[in-house]
Amino acid sequence: EENFIEIRYEEFIKDPLAHVKLIYDELDLIGYEES
Repeated sequence: EENFIEIRYEEFIKDPLAHVKLIYDELDLIGYEES
């Protein structure tokens, strides 16, 4: 599980905004564009 977190962290560092959007898409949160 630590490896999974490390990979996600490295991807986050590469492109934080895109990764944040990906997380929001995974969580299917409505209203992300509004905030």
